[in-house]
Amino acid sequence: MLQGERIGIPPEQLPAILKAATDPLERLNAAQNENIKGLERQLGATREQIIGFFRIIDEANVPDEAIGTRLFEIAERHKALLAQATAMPGDDPATAGLRTELRAALEKPDLERADALLADIQMAQDSDIERRVLQAAATCAQRGEVAMTRLRYYEAASHFSAAAARVSPAHEAEHIDYLFKQAAALYAQGDEFGDNAALAEAIRLDRDALKEYTRKRVPLQWALTQTNLGTALWSLGERESGTARLEEAVTAYRAALEELTRERVPLQWAVTQMNLGTALSSLGERESGTARLEEAVTAY
Repeated sequence: MLQGERIGIPPEQLPAILKAATDPLERLNAAQNENIKGLERQLGATREQIIGFFRIIDEANVPDEAIGTRLFEIAERHKALLAQATAMPGDDPATAGLRTELRAALEKPDLERADALLADIQMAQDSDIERRVLQAAATCAQRGEVAMTRLRYYEAASHFSAAAARVSPAHEAEHIDYLFKQAAALYAQGDEFGDNAALAEAIRLDRDALKEYTRKRVPLQWALTQTNLGTALWSLGERESGTARLEEAVTAYRAALEELTRERVPLQWAVTQMNLGTALSSLGERESGTARLEEAVTAY
């Protein structure tokens, strides 16, 4: 353990220096002033800083026998803090200004002010991290668009998935958009290349999205997801002998029409009605009666 002797002052003299340095009713005597000057040289700190160190020790109720050790430790940590309180590469002007204020606070030393300034710097850095993460997600999505342009739909879906994974829940709109694009890429893979596994994955993504983005929370996004789900179900149902997928597609389109009304979004309403008519027509071709075909006519 480091004791008072390590800083050149007998341990028994430190409590008196502590009291004189922290009690406004007391004054440092000549001998204590000389001890303070010696501490300035040995610890590499200013008089104001050393008095500040003694006040820290007083506030922490450090036992008399540990004053020397704690004084030395505080001084060493303070030097390290001062060395770190410089502008860093990548700091914007505001953050650089905060670091300048931080150094001034540490030099006093005003550690309460220093801590508040560090909290402000941390907040600015967190905001910058969030901004950079969003930018990185957007770059992932751009790679997805490039892959879509090259008709590499699986590759595009992977990029859109990576973009969605980077976005925090606080940025819901971006997250939804990337998930929609991922499902759309898989639908394109399934539709254009006869890839039923890709269609099944697109259906799974749409259903997962409906659990998270409910009609109550985001009604139009919910309806558009129902439309996308219906289209993927219809595409897969067309390739299967049964009618279960087609029935589900009809259900999805009708659900979407509850929000995509003619009054609110007339063009989307019309497109969804046509999709509904197509699904009903596919069902009607597989049934002996004409009820489904009549429903398709009504939808068209």
